[in-house]
Amino acid sequence: MEFIDHFPRPFLFNALKHHAGFIREFIAVVKAAGDKEEQVEATLLKMGNSMIDFYYGDLTPRQIISDIENRLKSMESFDRGSYYALLERSHGKKRYHNLEIRDQSTWTLLPGNNDLHYLHIHPARGSKHTIRVRAMALKTAVCLKIFYDRIPAGSDLVAVVNDVRRNYLRESPVKNASNLKGILRVLKFL
Repeated sequence: MEFIDHFPRPFLFNALKHHAGFIREFIAVVKAAGDKEEQVEATLLKMGNSMIDFYYGDLTPRQIISDIENRLKSMESFDRGSYYALLERSHGKKRYHNLEIRDQSTWTLLPGNNDLHYLHIHPARGSKHTIRVRAMALKTAVCLKIFYDRIPAGSDLVAVVNDVRRNYLRESPVKNASNLKGILRVLKFL
């Protein structure tokens, strides 16, 4: 099963890393399909281990893309050449531009990875409706939602998290409950 939603050209947006609503849909589809381990292998393990800016606001990925497209068109910076010129003007060699949209969240615009998807977006660091988390905290929280409908009251949460990390993410265990802060922050939005 291929779940990655392909957004319209020229946008490049990894909603599975950056959008809470999209991730909730992913979790529901994976749980219903029954190929949970295969989907974790195909998607979550490839997310990397860096810090992620995670949007939990009410706008859908398509609404975000539409807002960004409309703003860029009003700035006459939507076609590839003028978009790259905007990035160059904004931060020189760093080549990015931050843009606020209707819900007052800010999105970082970067060069894409090819001519068809030249407009790479993700939530800006410190933006409204966004938290910054480690990729492993996000992956662990998603796996908890996929493999445990509910964690029984009174359960040893560290043991449950370590079960998920060992069996599905191939990661080392956390040592104690103080290492769960990031996971618990993400779980609030999933």
